[in-house]
Parts: sequence; C-alpha cells; structure tokens
Amino acid sequence: MNKEENDESSPDFLSKLPSLLKAIRQITALEVVVVSVFLLPYLAGAWFGVLDRLEIGLTGKYWGLGIAAAVYIIGVVLLLAKRKSDQAKKEAERKAEETRKEVARTAAAAEEEEIHRREVARDRIIAYVDKARADSRKKGQPIEAVLYGTIRKNVDQSYTKEFLNSLVEHYPTILAKRRRKSDGALLIDKL
Repeated sequence: MNKEENDESSPDFLSKLPSLLKAIRQITALEVVVVSVFLLPYLAGAWFGVLDRLEIGLTGKYWGLGIAAAVYIIGVVLLLAKRKSDQAKKEAERKAEETRKEVARTAAAAEEEEIHRREVARDRIIAYVDKARADSRKKGQPIEAVLYGTIRKNVDQSYTKEFLNSLVEHYPTILAKRRRKSDGALLIDKL
C-alpha cells in the first residue's frame, strides 16, 4: 500500500513542482538564512541516518556531512547569485526601456519642432511672395515667383536650398519650385 501511495503522490508532486520551484526562486536571502538555521539540523540527522545504513565510520560520517553541507551552501550561494543577476538584468531592461521611451519622446519633440519650423517658414514665404507680387504690380512689372536667394535675403538667411526644396516637397499644393529660363536660377512660386 505504501508503494501505491508513492505512485499516486508522485504525479501530484510533479504537477506542483513548477509552482514549488517558482516559490523557491522568490524567497529572499533572509528567508533562506532563517530556513537554513532550522532546516540544517534535520538535514544533518537525515544524512547521519543514510550514512549509518551504509555502515560508514564516525570520521566518514563527518566527511559526508561536511560534503553535504558544502553542496547545500554552494546551492544557496548559487541561488542567491542567480537572483541577483536576474534583478540586475531586470533593472538593465527597465533602464533600456526608459531610454527607448526617452529617445522616442525626444525624436517626437524634434519632429514636432521641425514641423512647426516648416509651417512658420511656409507662412512667412507665402506672405513675402504675396507682398512681392503686390509691390511688382504697383511698379508695373508683375512677377510670379521669387528667387531662393531673395527669400534668404528678405525672409530668413538660415533657409538653405535643401530646406526650401523640402518645403516644396512637404507643401506641393501650396508652393512650387520653378527655374528661371534665362539663367536656370531656382524660384519659389505660391500656387
């Protein structure tokens, strides 16, 4: 009957093994020390019983007990070291995630700032083109587009050729890039 009980309890024990291992991994160092203080005398007694059955002398029993204690201590140290490395890994992952989020926020802010810069530049250029057209009509020399250099000179000197081209690309229904037939100079036209 004892063998049948062991057979019946074995699958039950195996089904509980993952939760038992998880609980063992979650115990703190203080809990390990407290349990060890109470558990070591029972383990020593159990090992003495095993060594008695093997008919080993007193010196052999002490060696056996010393080896068992050393294995136990090494196991506890390895368990604590593993836990510490897991905590360090989780902390590193947390910091990496924070860094990724910060980089994403910074990139979003930079993109938002660039969009704002383009919108302001678009509005300033449109206002300048409208003003230049009105002034040229008053003088009797109507113009349709304004040179890149004139925009840089009269609107903002920091507007590079690449930036002005990007404005035309971002706002193709509002701005257009033209070339002057006489010398091929780049012009911006308001549609």
